[in-house]
Amino acid sequence: MLHMKACPRSQLPKEIGDRKIICFGAGRSFKTFLDYNKDISQKIIGVIDNNSERNGSLAYGYPVYSLGAFLKREEDNIVICITSSLYYGSILAQLDEIESFDGVDCYLDIWNRNKLEKQDFIFRTGEQKIPKKIHYCWFGGKAIPAHLQQCIDSWKKYCPDYEIIRWDESNYDIHKNRYMLQAYQAEKYGFVPDYARLDIVRQHGGIYLDTDVELVRNLDPLLCYDFYCGFEDEHYIALGLGFGAVAGHPLLGKMLAVYQELDFIRDGKINDVASPYYQSKVMEEEGYQLNGRYQDLDGVGIFPHDVLAPGGSLLLPDERTKNTFSIHHYDASWMAKCNEVQKRHKDLRQLYMERVQDEKNGVHGS
Repeated sequence: MLHMKACPRSQLPKEIGDRKIICFGAGRSFKTFLDYNKDISQKIIGVIDNNSERNGSLAYGYPVYSLGAFLKREEDNIVICITSSLYYGSILAQLDEIESFDGVDCYLDIWNRNKLEKQDFIFRTGEQKIPKKIHYCWFGGKAIPAHLQQCIDSWKKYCPDYEIIRWDESNYDIHKNRYMLQAYQAEKYGFVPDYARLDIVRQHGGIYLDTDVELVRNLDPLLCYDFYCGFEDEHYIALGLGFGAVAGHPLLGKMLAVYQELDFIRDGKINDVASPYYQSKVMEEEGYQLNGRYQDLDGVGIFPHDVLAPGGSLLLPDERTKNTFSIHHYDASWMAKCNEVQKRHKDLRQLYMERVQDEKNGVHGS
């Protein structure tokens, strides 16, 4: 049985030491792994892929092996990095069956991406700038499910003096933007707020929360920023975690401008690119670094993931810190394969926690 591990990408060189790396998954996620792990690229001896047609080829300059071909090499002193972003669960199960991999350290890059170093920083202090308003969107006309209502109830509990404003078809014009209207007409209601929340906060100021955000403390300490938002992992800023701004903040205008050029449906195909991609691109263009770390520049605060998304987008365990204000539960109604993907994450998290506990108890698989 493999020894599952997760660590911040920045700590991988130290953890791996003088061992060799074999990656599993030769697709686009392998390229992402290479881009963000340049310090260990020289340790990689190849990449395994279950697509037999790739055996003997090269992936971004590295040799590709079938699993059988790699096992014939009888390599030792290795670590495994699963670079596939979708099939890591089945790959892990596949490798667990191989006796020669018993006890080998196995890192899941998608977990390393979400597991960041703990940071010590001090939140900005000063006068309140952001008004005490919490905005949320609920389009489509269905009743709010109980688990989401519990999240909304947490807002009332921890921010009892805030005005909570629901935006839906009765008080918001979804015809304002082509992308938003197309998403609404396609009944992909999770994409409608991508534009609406920017527009609403730009007009009224305040805080926006997705309905799957649970508060765990009062938000008053964040109100002294002109604009704040947070990372969900090492490289992506996500406004759905919750963000706040004064009315008319220029960053909101720049993000809204992006959606003026987008179609949600083009040539009959849905544009399912998630909003963090667009938001992060704007922030980078404005000079902010996509590094997962706290930044405070010109009244704009960008928080590491433990503030608004402890555990990152995969909900890794034990990531809540003294800086945590809220938990994003990733209901992800925008994602067509949400249930399947989230089940993979939860099953894998459970397996990881069980193995960690087994190791603490001195139990080892064979």
